[in-house]
Amino acid sequence: MKLDLTQPTVVIGEGWVALATVAQLQKAGTPFTWLSGTGSRLTPPFSSLQLVEDKGDETGLAQSPGLMAWLELARDVLPASDSQEVVLQNGDFLREFRNKAFREATWTKAPNFESRKEVQEEELWGPEIRLAGIYGARFELSLVEIENLVRKNHVDLLQIQSPLQEVVIKKGEIQSVIVGSGQEIPCKQLVFADRWSVLAGVKGFPKVHTLTRKLAPVGVLQATFSHKIPVAAEIRENFFCALHKDAGEEFQRNVWGYFFEGGKKSVWTVLIGSEESEDNHEIAKKLRKIKQTLNRIFVGPEWIPADFKDFDSTVEQETVRFEEGSLYTEGKIIQSPSVLPDAAGVYLLTDGFGPLAALQQVAVLLGRDVNLAKENLTRTEASSTERG
Repeated sequence: MKLDLTQPTVVIGEGWVALATVAQLQKAGTPFTWLSGTGSRLTPPFSSLQLVEDKGDETGLAQSPGLMAWLELARDVLPASDSQEVVLQNGDFLREFRNKAFREATWTKAPNFESRKEVQEEELWGPEIRLAGIYGARFELSLVEIENLVRKNHVDLLQIQSPLQEVVIKKGEIQSVIVGSGQEIPCKQLVFADRWSVLAGVKGFPKVHTLTRKLAPVGVLQATFSHKIPVAAEIRENFFCALHKDAGEEFQRNVWGYFFEGGKKSVWTVLIGSEESEDNHEIAKKLRKIKQTLNRIFVGPEWIPADFKDFDSTVEQETVRFEEGSLYTEGKIIQSPSVLPDAAGVYLLTDGFGPLAALQQVAVLLGRDVNLAKENLTRTEASSTERG
């Protein structure tokens, strides 16, 4: 299962798994080639990490390898004086807009993991349960700020922007990969961290349907806004609110998001069912609903300066990304690399279960000792929960 850091390796993908793997391979001096693959990647849907499995203690955070992997990543990219101060804080960092105010999510008042899960199942659309998580943990920097620092430091290592076309496997071992341009790249190890749905079209790749058939992928629509002035500059919590439900819609869905870079930017996420993903009109409608909802919930001088009409008027630039089938909402959460019996040296990893599970897979891949030390974990009280 552990990657051999002395062997030439190909990494395919641009998301959290690929980025973290490349950063660690460079640090270890491993010879590697980084390919973009499809270029598919998500922005972290929350500023904090959301844990969706019970770890058997009162916080739900202990012994999670993904937490320590993010902590290590943060310390690697910050200046030495700052990185020594990076600690992980646990708490409940989700705020729901309800009855004209932001309040703690209702399930956070439940006494334990199981009761929190029951409340979520009553209140959220099924795919959103894994997105929201049960417990939270955060750093001083948001996840997207950490990711952006890592990406900035390593973007020059992305050598080939081309999809994977073929893998060459001989005597049960990976020999090379061939990309869309026809270039063949010899390797002894392949870390595939792109969308698993494309593997069926890769020549020579073993069948992986047993890994993917029960995962129930959904699409993710994300809008990232740059603001003319800082909005909610001192607020580090994540927010969510129900979108307007049209006649005929079977379930209520939410928009989830947060502000970062001192309120200069924000990112907002809505999940899109598999049956909706091919309807561009419906996707465009969901984007309009996101903007309408943000205009409705962020009002008043505590959010928007008096010389701005509404949330939308503060937006200077927007980037919209839709990734089809990129988040997995059913099946067992994958927290370690998947290997194939007749393809030694091939490791399959995925971002499809969120940032925490993504880096947990990387930690296992590298064989890291990632138990959380107590000095790295603190309890924190979040900022105001009744702001409206």
